[in-house]
Amino acid sequence: MTTARFSGCLIALCIVLALPATLLGGALDDYYLTRFGERPARNAMETSPGKTTAPERCSTQLRRGLKREWSLLSASTRQVLAKYLATPVLSGTEQIVDSPSGRFRVHYTTAGGDAATVAWAQTTARIFDDVYGVEVQKMGYLPPPTPSAGAPYDLYLQDRASAREYGYTQGLEPATPGGVSYSTYTVLDRSFTSSIYLPYTPLESLQVTAAHEFHHSIQFGYNYYSDIWYAEATATWMEDELYDGVNELYDYLATAVAYSSISLDGATSTTTGGGYGRWLFNRYLAEQHGIPVVRRVWESLALIPPPAGGGDIPIGPLLDTVLSREYSSSLAADFFGFAKRVYNRDWTTHTNEINPPTAYIPSYHPTAIYSSHPVSFSSFPTPAITLPHYSYAYFLLPVTSSGVRVTITLAAGMEATAFRSHPGSGTPPESYQPLRNNGLNTIDIPADAASGETVLLLCNPTATDNLTGSFTSMILPQAATVAVTLSGDGSGAITSNPAGISCTNATCSYPFPGGGSIVLVATPAIGSLFSSWGGDCSGSGDCTLPLDGGRSVTATFTSPLPARIGLTSYPDLQSAYDNARPGDLIMLKEGVLPGSLFAITGKIVTIKGGYAPSYTAPGTPSIIQGFLMLREGTVTLRDVVIR
Repeated sequence: MTTARFSGCLIALCIVLALPATLLGGALDDYYLTRFGERPARNAMETSPGKTTAPERCSTQLRRGLKREWSLLSASTRQVLAKYLATPVLSGTEQIVDSPSGRFRVHYTTAGGDAATVAWAQTTARIFDDVYGVEVQKMGYLPPPTPSAGAPYDLYLQDRASAREYGYTQGLEPATPGGVSYSTYTVLDRSFTSSIYLPYTPLESLQVTAAHEFHHSIQFGYNYYSDIWYAEATATWMEDELYDGVNELYDYLATAVAYSSISLDGATSTTTGGGYGRWLFNRYLAEQHGIPVVRRVWESLALIPPPAGGGDIPIGPLLDTVLSREYSSSLAADFFGFAKRVYNRDWTTHTNEINPPTAYIPSYHPTAIYSSHPVSFSSFPTPAITLPHYSYAYFLLPVTSSGVRVTITLAAGMEATAFRSHPGSGTPPESYQPLRNNGLNTIDIPADAASGETVLLLCNPTATDNLTGSFTSMILPQAATVAVTLSGDGSGAITSNPAGISCTNATCSYPFPGGGSIVLVATPAIGSLFSSWGGDCSGSGDCTLPLDGGRSVTATFTSPLPARIGLTSYPDLQSAYDNARPGDLIMLKEGVLPGSLFAITGKIVTIKGGYAPSYTAPGTPSIIQGFLMLREGTVTLRDVVIR
């Protein structure tokens, strides 16, 4: 869809900011008078420190702010704005419809600008019963408190289209004196038939508004002082959990993805995706840890008192606590995972909604696009970014058939990774090893003529602001193929670091990215010895090869001779005896040794069997398949069996 829409108390350009206590006196009066349209704005975007007078599209949080700062306003301002905190007065005689369960009471009129039909009031009551059944009875949230215990929850049908909003939830009083749990009531548009609600039907608009606003009433029941952005993110996420087929909430993702370099807990705004568009993070948490994870955050909020200095309770530390305490994770780990999933699109729920022509989750929005390599600090834009807390950015690099080397410098706490995707191939993107917290990092992305794009992700998954990451890139030299041939009468394996060569047969090869070097390691099999390298390697230790072109290496493994005196080996026992001097020790390999021994020279020798192939450790006795004839001299046998 190309037209931005809104749900619950959502609509394009909606901006809600925390209201600092430093904005006092006349400035605070002007702010609220302007936001409620009681005096003209002096300019199109009149602002005071920390506040904005942009057109107000969802007044739940604005009304909450007005109520909390009521005592700071002048008497004349309070007189003008009192109606915004008062119970709604309908344009005609008020009528009442109770929901089938008796849990909700709908107040409506059939006359004047707020006119609604009896049928619509009954539909509203039934929909809220349905919402209660899911959010409370199925998902386990506490029902919102009402002013009187056991009384039905009040819903009002009123013209909200003229204010360009779907509805709002109004906080009343603490459920207990001095507590954080507040009772509420909810106001909804009288019919949702205005053109501003298109392309959604009146019933669809009612459904997602009920899911959204009822969750606001639940939230106020847990803690009236909760962080605004998470209140909107959760209420918006709830829409799709209840009414999966409406999909209005997807309209907010384009801006949320485009402004990913704004903090996760940034000001609530459909212009930047703040709050509303951040519902997608709740989907990630639910997919990783189960749907109850979101409820556990709100249940934990219920235990936190109001901030001593005013304002809202920051949700970031609480999210981190819940994820660590109950799910063996952290906000940092889950936020980086979320940033990767936005690109990978490996969502596991609502998968029918990811791709067009239905509602969809945008894949990513690059902060910068580079058309050629190398990318350096003289490139435009400069390949660097300073990110606030809990934010991320993507960079699109040009495709090359020669491979790319990306060198990244990260501030402590930053995370980075790279992706290579093949659009249209049906295969998921390849993800390269994440980098973190350790200064200079290099990612080599091998050559691939079919590669569609290379994307670099830089992420600040911490609570610290203004962490910087930068990078450069270069085209890798032409691939250097390393070929290995195994020879000799022994056996073994040749492996490489970095990985690529893993050779146990006669020959193998691997095309490494050009530049740098590799190390080849020879590992003999049991019963064999590594003899030496040949070709582009020499000696018998590990072989280091520069990757400045094709390389060819021979690795020779040998099987040790069966008899040995000192360091000299002999092909059989007789040869060893013939070459022995008086007093020598003849060592025999373990296992079966064919041949006989004729001891006829009068030597005094010792024959000890059972040596491992490398002659470094004893094994099982040696077996001579033949006979021993001793004519003169002395032969002492140890660990030798004659058959």
